[in-house]
Amino acid sequence: KVRVDAHTSSFAIEQKMIGVEIAPLMKDAADLELAEGKGNVILGLTTQGNTVSALKKALNGTASVALEDGAIRGIDLGKLVQGVQNLNKDSKAETLGVNKGERTQFTEFRASLKIKNGVAHNDDLSVRSTVLRLTGSGDIDIGHDKMDYNAKVIMAKTEQGRTGTLPVRVYGPFDAIMFKVDYA
Repeated sequence: KVRVDAHTSSFAIEQKMIGVEIAPLMKDAADLELAEGKGNVILGLTTQGNTVSALKKALNGTASVALEDGAIRGIDLGKLVQGVQNLNKDSKAETLGVNKGERTQFTEFRASLKIKNGVAHNDDLSVRSTVLRLTGSGDIDIGHDKMDYNAKVIMAKTEQGRTGTLPVRVYGPFDAIMFKVDYA
């Protein structure tokens, strides 16, 4: 369901996409290559403005994503988790850029977004794979093409029965996203 009012330059969309491939959708909608997988996307959005920039900054509403059998592009969290075994008391944070060849596989990806004035806030990220869990919260500033998101990678139990958490901050402009892995 889409409503366009040319007199007020306002737009509204209510859309439920079932079984959609997320990679081409993200590329076409926001020129982002952050995830892949197939699933459901539900949108309830409104905006108003005379330029693309103004439309993005005035975006309001909700969105939710539920994907299966895909990947987060640009970082291999499983490899970073394996590196935790080599840490010592002198370990500290490390900042990494996007590596287009790396991926974090998942079996399930779920998130909902509340969008106000072009900023999408999420606080219920849930990503699952066979070796790790990922939770997080933060903001995606659609109006200014940047994000600031804090995630926690929870490692699956080791042979000793232990689990561990690795904080990862994802931040920066969409075209130069950085990952800060806090080994400390």
